[in-house]
Amino acid sequence: MIYLQVKAEKTTFAAGNEKTMLTKKLILLAMQAQKTVVSREHPATSGQLVPMKAQETLIALGDSCMELYDTHTALAYYQQAYDENQTFETRQKLANCLYQRCDYKQCVSLLSDIPVASMTHDAMRQLFFSYGYLKNDNQLVTSGLRLLKRFPMDAEVLARLCTVLCDQDKAGEAVVHARVYCQRDSTNLLINRTLANALYLDRQFRPAIQQYQKLLAVGDTTYLALYSLGMAYDYLGDKQHAYNYLLRANNFSKPHRAGCLYRLGMICVELKRYDEGLKYLFNAEEKLSPDKTVMKLIYDYMAQAYYGTEKYIWAMESWKKARQYDGTSLSFPYNIAASCVALYEQEKAKNPDYDQQWGEKMPRPVQEALNYYELFLEMATDNGQEIDEETRQMINEAHKYIEMYKP
Repeated sequence: MIYLQVKAEKTTFAAGNEKTMLTKKLILLAMQAQKTVVSREHPATSGQLVPMKAQETLIALGDSCMELYDTHTALAYYQQAYDENQTFETRQKLANCLYQRCDYKQCVSLLSDIPVASMTHDAMRQLFFSYGYLKNDNQLVTSGLRLLKRFPMDAEVLARLCTVLCDQDKAGEAVVHARVYCQRDSTNLLINRTLANALYLDRQFRPAIQQYQKLLAVGDTTYLALYSLGMAYDYLGDKQHAYNYLLRANNFSKPHRAGCLYRLGMICVELKRYDEGLKYLFNAEEKLSPDKTVMKLIYDYMAQAYYGTEKYIWAMESWKKARQYDGTSLSFPYNIAASCVALYEQEKAKNPDYDQQWGEKMPRPVQEALNYYELFLEMATDNGQEIDEETRQMINEAHKYIEMYKP
C-alpha cells in the first residue's frame, strides 16, 4: 500500500511538471541553434563539431510548441522553416499547425499539390477533412479515394466519404466501398451503420433491414436506424412492422421529430388506427407548416382518418385544406364530394325529416357533392392525360350521382 501511494505521488508530480520540462526543452533547442552538435548524417565526422541546420532546429522548436498545444508560437517557427526551404516536410508541418488552428483554406493550399507518395497519413487526412470543412465535396471524394487506396482501413475517412457519396446520389458507390471494408472487418459499428444507411438510400430495402437488425442486435440503437427500419418496411408494404419501428423511433427521439410524426400518423391511418393517427398528424402539422408537399399529405391522411371514424364534416374540411396545397389532384375534389354524400346519408339516418328542413331547396350536402363531382369531372376530362382504370371508375360514380339529382 505504501509503494502504491508513493508511485501515485510521483505520477502526479511528473504530470504537474510536464509543462516545465517541455519549456526547458524549448530553451535547450534555442541554445543548440547557436551552438554545435555532433553530426548524425556523416559518420566520417564522428567526434567533430559541425553546425546544426537552422531549419531542423526551427522544426524541432515548432514540434515542442505543438506538444504544449501552443499553435501560435509553433506557427511562427514552422513558417520560418518553410520560408527557408519549402520541402515536403516543412509544408506538411506548417499545414498541420494551420489545420489545428482551423485555417483549412491555407492547409489545402499547402497540401493539395504534394505527390500522394510523399504525404503522411495524417497530412492526407487533414487535406480530406479540410475539403469537408470548406464544403468542397468533389475534391473531398477525390482525396478520400486516394487516401483509402493507401490506407484502406481508415474507417473514419471511409464513413465520411460514403456519406458525401450518398449526398451526391451515388449511394450505390458508397455501398460498394463499405462492403469492401466489411470483408476485412465486419465488426466496426461506424462502417456497419454507414453500410446500412447507404443500402437504404440506394433503395435496397431488404439488405438494409438485415443490416439495421444486426446493429440493433448488438445494442447499437439509434433514432436513424429505427426510423429507417420503419420506412424500409413501409416501402416493402409491411405496415405493421413499419408502425412498430416508427413508434420506437418516435419514442426514442426527444423532442419528437416532425418527419417521424407525420409518417407514423400516415401508417396509423392505413392500419385503421384512426384516433392514434390523428394525434401524430396534429403534432406534425404544428411542426411542419407551411411545407406544401408535407401539409398536403398531412391533411389528406387526416381526412381519411375522419372519414374512417364517420366524422364526415371534418373529413370534407381536411380535404379542402389539402386542395389548397395541391389544386391539381383529382382525388381531393372527388373525396370531398364523397364526404358530402356520406354526410347527407348520415343526417338522413339520424333524422328522417332532414330533407323537409330545406323546403324546396336542395339539401346543402347534396348541392356541395354535385358541385365537387362536376369539378372532378371537368378536371379529369380536361387534363389531356390517359385515364387509368381507377379514375374511370371514379368518373362513372360521379356521373351516376349527378344523374340522380339533375334532370
